[in-house]
Formats: sequence, structure tokens, C-alpha cells
Amino acid sequence: MNSKNTVATAISMALFALSGMLPGTTYAIENEVEEIEEIEEVIVTGSYIRRKSQADLASPINTVTLEDMQANGWSNLEDVMETFTFSPSNFGRESLINGAGSSGIVRAIDLRGLGVSSTLTLLNGKRTASTAEDAGGASFVNVKRFVPMIAISQIETVLDGSAALYGSDAIAGVVNMKTRTDFEGFEARIGAKQIEDSGQNEAQFIVGAGNDDFHGMFALSFEQVDLLQNRDRPFTLLNNTSGSGSPGTYVLSGRPTAPGGGDVIIDNGTNGPINYSNLWDTAAAGGATSLQIADPFCLPDLVPAIGPVPGGGQFAGDIFPLGTCRSSYQPDNLLTPEEKTWMAYSHWDWRLNEHANVLIEFSMYRSHYTETNVASFPMTNGRPIVPANNPFNQLGTDLSWQGRPLGLAYPAKERQGDENGSRLALTLEGSFEQFFSDGLLSNWTYNVSAQYSGAYAAKGGQDADLRRVQDALNGFGGSNCEVRFDGPASSEVAGNGNCYYLSPFGANIYRSTFDPTSGFGSVGQLDANGDLVLANAAATNDVIGFNASGTETKDISERRLWVFEGIVSGDLFELPGGNAGMAVGYQRRKEIRELEFSNFASSLSQGFGGPRFGGKGARTVDAYFVEFAFPILDSVEIQLAGRHEDYGDVDSTDPKIGITWRATESFSLRASAGTSFRAPSLANVIGDDRQSRVNEVRDTINAAEQDSGTFKTVIQSKNPLLEPEESTNFNLGVSWSPEVPWG
Repeated sequence: MNSKNTVATAISMALFALSGMLPGTTYAIENEVEEIEEIEEVIVTGSYIRRKSQADLASPINTVTLEDMQANGWSNLEDVMETFTFSPSNFGRESLINGAGSSGIVRAIDLRGLGVSSTLTLLNGKRTASTAEDAGGASFVNVKRFVPMIAISQIETVLDGSAALYGSDAIAGVVNMKTRTDFEGFEARIGAKQIEDSGQNEAQFIVGAGNDDFHGMFALSFEQVDLLQNRDRPFTLLNNTSGSGSPGTYVLSGRPTAPGGGDVIIDNGTNGPINYSNLWDTAAAGGATSLQIADPFCLPDLVPAIGPVPGGGQFAGDIFPLGTCRSSYQPDNLLTPEEKTWMAYSHWDWRLNEHANVLIEFSMYRSHYTETNVASFPMTNGRPIVPANNPFNQLGTDLSWQGRPLGLAYPAKERQGDENGSRLALTLEGSFEQFFSDGLLSNWTYNVSAQYSGAYAAKGGQDADLRRVQDALNGFGGSNCEVRFDGPASSEVAGNGNCYYLSPFGANIYRSTFDPTSGFGSVGQLDANGDLVLANAAATNDVIGFNASGTETKDISERRLWVFEGIVSGDLFELPGGNAGMAVGYQRRKEIRELEFSNFASSLSQGFGGPRFGGKGARTVDAYFVEFAFPILDSVEIQLAGRHEDYGDVDSTDPKIGITWRATESFSLRASAGTSFRAPSLANVIGDDRQSRVNEVRDTINAAEQDSGTFKTVIQSKNPLLEPEESTNFNLGVSWSPEVPWG
């Protein structure tokens, strides 16, 4: 992995965890460089004190170098994260098939499986604004929207709680992305991956130049990913059915009656003639006041199949039609979205004099993506009524409808999303030697920085408007039918003029039942004799689009982070193993989170989604931290660190101690202990926004819901009294770096 003059292979094993929680098996990748001349000391991840290498630290470190990335052909950060055995959950790779819901537009590092918000992701040692949230509101950095891969020189991961140095969010550890700030010349990479029905294309370049006083580099990347649905892969094309099917399930509120007053008898061609009036009579004789039935044409072949998945209804019950009509939504769901992403990164180093430098760092990203889902979601927030006078209603009584307006017979619905973000960091670093020619402070350094980072995301969607669905069932469907807040205009007549009836029934999906080539037949009007006449294609598409397909929604989120930080470090006094070191610093952070939703998203008329209300929340955090390094012997070093963070309502003080013993040149032991914490995300504790989401809820006691549950609206609210997460970390490890004959 890492190699300079001597190839060193380090094997590190986590032997035990005194807290009862394993920090994870770690394969530490360390550098041992044959000391030909004095090695420059630098700031390494896991410490603010200058050291010669990462191997001097007591905490386990994993390092991925530029050479590793090039040798393995990794083209983006996702490829690298796939190899992290210490990030087991691989958040974002899961598809909708197992309920993740992230749809491939996010990737997060989840060290030791402690949650994506328990890993702190840094860029050149500095924080950046969170760019995404999980379903519970926990924020994290989306590595798909970070910096161009070609700009990364090294990825260093501290596999130990690090709140004593870096503060909140470092319970599981820290991942620090370092960039090629000293690059000179020009380098470009162009690549493509083509797999059946899906492809990925990427291009990126880096350019850099400078002299002793000024140096700059710039990197740019573009990536395009094709859409991939479950229907495109046989191993994801599963018959996962929904209880809210298309066609649906109905609850009768009265006895079915034919137009002439006789019994209602329907023959779907498979189950034979069924007398629905007699079914009601039997139920009523037993004391029932309602009767649930599947759609009379709840048949698998009602709509053409997609591979092994039936396109039509799938009856669930003992005797047809006394049960429910289920149908699959899986083929149109997403594996990866169609996505186009631009990312840029630039770094400038201006040497003011031999003691001070100014660093300017800027990065940005912009992404546009298209997701797909089944044509409409289930109407879980209400059950529209199909009135007895709807001419498509053969049952002749009012029906309560459970289902979804559109199923697999209709094209998949597209949702558009846009994301962009930027980061600007200004740093002044230098040595106090400029002001003190000798004495204690002459070998001390300072680093003062200020940065801003922000992330913006806008996501479109659609949801059935229960009001519009009901209007169309009542005969007032269509974009030109005048329906006001208090109902249809007095000039409008149901099923006449600009107004149309909508059918939810399976028999009317196509103009000729079972024949998709005949066109859609679920929209009609009444002629002068009161007979049903199917609408033409234009009117049918208008009603389906305006009343059944759904109303557009748009969710907008914005996150901003300001950070000011000052650190001084240097030597204190001499010990047998070298100079004792100290670093002390102060940091102030201000976080802002703001949400906006379209008016429809805030209404109670959504068929599937819950009401969401925009709002804004902010907080300021002050942090004070100190670190000591005591090389008490040539082979033994002790590290002490502590950090206090004040959030106003809550605060935390976290200490850490670590010790490293190099028994031989190739063998060392290390141990560390400390505490860490994670403050609640802004979405959980601060702000006046209110959200809800739809989750599949399973009753763990009810055996019938062990494999599939029921979709319910979950209301998410703030809890200002929520306490931080806390952890106590213990780590014991051994490293062996033998000389190898091939090095």
C-alpha cells in the first residue's frame, strides 16, 4: 500500500474492548521510511501536534494513498468506500427493494456501524456542511457530492472515538480527505462502464503550477450515470405486492343493484358468473353492515406481465372476491437514478514571507438527477367514495375505494432533483519565529482559518390529490372542468361538457378489457340519453394527468455552516524521547438549516404523504481544546487530549489518553481510552419546521405482519430536551511491520 524507500506492511488487530463494544478490526496502513536525513514534521489526522508520521499515534489509522487509488482503478469516492471493512452498513448502496429509500443519490461513511452521523468527515482537516439527512433527521456528508476524485491525494481514517480533538460527530471516528495541493502539471482521466441497460461515463482533470511564492491547482470532474430500474435486473424484479393495489379493493355500504333493479352479476372470464347481490345478502344475514370485496376484475393477466411479475391484480383471500386485490409496484422502482454531476476544487498557496502563508481553498458541486417510481402511490390518507351514480360503477351502490389511482398499466412517474453546494476556506498559517527569534515561542506555529460551506437541494415529486380524485369520481374530472374551493361551479354538470367521470375499476383500464393496444378507457361522459360514452385519447389523458396522476410537490432544503478556528502548537520542554509538544485551540461554529415545501405538501389532501411545513433553525457552538504529547522514552509516547463544546443548552467535556510503545523497529503496541459524544442534529432539536413521512410499520407480535407490514404516516417533531449521544472508547492494538524481500 504505502511505499517510499522501504515497503512496510502493518497488521493491526483489535484484541478486546473494555466497554463491551468492539471498535472494529483494523488493518492499519503505516509508513516506515528509512531515515536517511531528518524527516519534516507535519500535522497528521488524529493530532494537532506536528509529527513525523501517522505511526506515532496511539489510535488505529487506516490510510488509502493516491497510489492505492490509481492501482485499483477507483474512479470515485464510492469505489473507495466499498473497500472499507470498518464501514459495514454501506449507507446509500441499498436499493428500494430492501427499504432503504435513498435511491442511489447519497453515499455516507458509517464507521463501525454506529450511524452515519457518528462519523466526522473532514476535508484537509476542516469540517464541511452536512449535505443530507437520513430518515430520522440525522445529518451527514454525502461523499457523492464532495470533491473530484482526481484531486484526492490520501484518505486517512481514525478508527477510534475522536471527540477529544474534533468535537461532536466523531463518536465512531474521523475520515479526513487530503487533496493534492502541491500538484504541478496536467493530468486527465476519462472512463466509461457499460453494463446491459445501464452505463456510467466520467471525465476529470487536474492542473497545477507555481513557484516558491505562489502555487495553485484546479480540478474538475463530470460524471453521468444512466437510469436503472428493478425491471432491468432479474434478481431485483420481484413480485413484491402492495395491499393498495391497482385495481383496488372496495367496501360496499349497501346492496348491489342493477340498473333495472335486479341482482348484479359479473363474469370476469376466470371465476365464472358471481352474484354480488347474493354476497351482500349473505353478509347482511350474519349481521354485517358492510362488505369488502376485491375488484371484480382482480386478475393477474389484466395488464401484461413484466417478466415474472403480473401486471394486473393478485387476489388475496379464501373465496373470490371476498378479500383484497393486491398488485406489484416493484418493476418501476429505482435501483439508480439518471444523474449528471459536476464537481470542482481549487487550492491556492501564497507565501507572504519565510514565516507565513495564506491558503485559499474553494470547492463546489452541482447535480441533476431523475428518479422513477410506479405511476401513483397508494391512497393511505383517505378512501375516496365511488358513488352509485358513477356510470362505470356496475355494483350500483356507493363504494369506499382502497388502492392507488394508477398501476403498472401506466408509465412510471419521473421525479426531478437538483443539488448544489460550495465551500470557501481562508487560512493564515505561520511560525512565531517571525516575532520571537529565540525562546519557547520561537518554535511554535499558528493556524487561523475561517470558512463557509453551504448545500442546497430541491426535489420534485407527485402525490394524488384526494380532492381531485373525488371530483373525478363524482363526474367533475378534467383540467377545464370548473371546480372551486366550495365545489363545482353551478354551470357545470357531472359527466357533461368539460367534465368527465373517472373509473377506478380494472375492467376499464383499457377501452377493451385485457387489450393494452386499445388505449386507456377509464374516462367517460354521459350522452343525451344518459348512456356512458368513452372519452377520446386527449380528454382521457387530461383527466388521468390532472385528477389521477397527482399534483406536483417540491421540497427545498438548505444548510449553511460557518467555522472560525485558531490553533497554536509547539514544543514545551525536552524529555528523554524528544520534545514534549502542546496544541491549544478555539473553534466557533454556526449551523443553519432551512426547509421550504410547496403549498400542496402542507395540505391534508395528499393521498400518500403527510403534511410538511417549512421552517428554519440555527445554533452556535463554542469549543476549546488542548492536546499534549510526551515522548517519555525513545520508544514510548503518551498523548493527552481534551475538548469542551458548548451548545448553549447542552455541553460536553471529553478527555482522551493514548500510549504507544515501539518495542522494536517493526513491532509496537498501542492503547487508548477516552469519551466521545454526538450532539443531536438540528433536524431533531431546533427549528420551526414540521415533517412527516410514510414508513412501513410492522407489528412484531402479529405473525401476519412479520414479512410485510402496513404503510403509516409517521409525524416527526422536535425534542429540544434531547440529550447528546455519549460513548466511552477503549482500544488496544498491536502492529507488526516486517521487512519484506520483495520491497
